[in-house]
Amino acid sequence: LLAAKLIPDPFYADNELHLSWIHQSDWLYETYFNLPGEVDPAKPLFLVFDGLDTIAEIVLNEQPLAKTDNMFRQYRFSVSEALKPENNHLQIFFSSPTTAGQKQEQEHGKLPSARHSERAY
Repeated sequence: LLAAKLIPDPFYADNELHLSWIHQSDWLYETYFNLPGEVDPAKPLFLVFDGLDTIAEIVLNEQPLAKTDNMFRQYRFSVSEALKPENNHLQIFFSSPTTAGQKQEQEHGKLPSARHSERAY
């Protein structure tokens, strides 16, 4: 959002106070790509993610690939069967971490916390 100039710099002045809608929203990232010519499709191919922001669902070429729930780890998925030489469609659906935390809190109860118990989930 910042790189696309859709929001002001959140680290400047009190801009962060006006951007809380971001963590309360669901987001979709998508792209199309071709395999580079030097890739040997006969060898195992992996899609690697470092730090997907919390709750995400990954879809590759209209096929569900994975669901993730931890932004502090690396995810590595075999995609040899799903990739095509051209016109691959990658979609990542990001669920609001705030909404997901609130849902977990409703299911499992509040945790001892001074504020925002849902963030622990």
